[in-house]
Amino acid sequence: MIQLEEKGETRDVKWVIEILANGMFLLLFLALPTSKGLASVAMGGLLILSIAKLLLQWKNLPKHLSWLSYAPLALLLLLIISFFLSEDQNNAWKVLYRQNTLLILPLALWLFQDVLKRQLTFYFNCFIASISFCSLLTLIFFFLPEATSIEVVSQLSFLQDYVVHKNQSAFGNYSPFLDRLHFSYLLGTGLLLQLYLGLKKPLLSVPQIIYTALFGLNLACFLILGGRGAQLGFLASGSIWIVVIYWKFLHHRITERLNKQLSISILSIGLIVGLLVFPYFLYQKVPAIQDRYQQLKWEIGTYQDNTFTNYPYEHFTSLRRIMSWRYNWEMIQDKPILGRGIGDYQNELQRLYDRDKIKIPVNSHQQLLYFWATTGILGFLTFTGIFLAFLRQGFLQKQLFLKALMLSFWLFYFIVFLFDAPLLYQTGGIAFWTFFLLFLHPALHVQPFSKSNNPTI
Repeated sequence: MIQLEEKGETRDVKWVIEILANGMFLLLFLALPTSKGLASVAMGGLLILSIAKLLLQWKNLPKHLSWLSYAPLALLLLLIISFFLSEDQNNAWKVLYRQNTLLILPLALWLFQDVLKRQLTFYFNCFIASISFCSLLTLIFFFLPEATSIEVVSQLSFLQDYVVHKNQSAFGNYSPFLDRLHFSYLLGTGLLLQLYLGLKKPLLSVPQIIYTALFGLNLACFLILGGRGAQLGFLASGSIWIVVIYWKFLHHRITERLNKQLSISILSIGLIVGLLVFPYFLYQKVPAIQDRYQQLKWEIGTYQDNTFTNYPYEHFTSLRRIMSWRYNWEMIQDKPILGRGIGDYQNELQRLYDRDKIKIPVNSHQQLLYFWATTGILGFLTFTGIFLAFLRQGFLQKQLFLKALMLSFWLFYFIVFLFDAPLLYQTGGIAFWTFFLLFLHPALHVQPFSKSNNPTI
């Protein structure tokens, strides 16, 4: 074993590499909501440390994980093939580089299992602290006079540019560190993680009270940001937690004292309140939510009666999605088997927009359509298969809260993928694949649980 000498004490290379890996994981979870640059630095550091561990300890590597933990590598392989099928190699390389997460994360999570087993709960808590800090700052900007917010943002170059709209809430409120949509996806994941961690704590304990308070802070930020796909995804996935909380704390008591039919009726009422009554109440009482969804309704109306060209429709996010779905499907029909290629996709989409004189930014707003349009039917089936395999693993979990976490995470992103393609971007890709792989990882499954707080089904 190669060894290093430091301050008179002998420390082997394995110890040094694991200490550095711990630092990179910590940086990653703190940076996810705050800085895509630092998150990329963390990913680069994990890659270097993974290679070092492979070279220096190749005779003593950890056991392999389940096949699904390496499934992103199959998607990366198809993207590489699509790279070589693209005519625009420069653009193809930029797209492919942003997908380095598909290689780095499976490698790092396999090689540093011991680090994760010791520190994963701590990393999750750091992530929650980081999104809570961002939520607090976002809410401060929301309640400040707009002129003050613009002035502050203009003085701080590391913050996102403040885009002024006539009705700010109708187009989504300001997010200081990340793009509003990507921050919404991280907030949605963080809220689900807080439910998972908080419910494992003893009722009314100090940790549970802290989780509850931070949950309220992050939920308030989540509601005013205006990420509608994320909001709809969280609303749908919240139904799973309503059922789980009711099953864990109320169902058996009500069944024993009254009867099972009444208990099921109460649960049904809880779902109706949670999925219909409460959202309607928020729509009526929170102006930021009302403005956002009224804008959605109005934009769709202008598209249906073909009057959208009478307005500055380049800002209509709903119209962008409709046009993206339409032209992505047209591209798929043109080349359904091999796809257009990741390098030529953007150019072809721009050509279709120009053909019909649509003057809106060219973006993909449907994750499944994107993989089909770029990598063909095989890419579509590969990604869909990976995503559905995660769902199956969620159903197979015996721990009730872990099952709820995995299923709600899947449902949340299923809704998000219908309206956006966050995996095209490095920020969205790191966020999704990090939690996708960690929720499958043995490190999560061996975390200490109290039998009473972690029931099985």
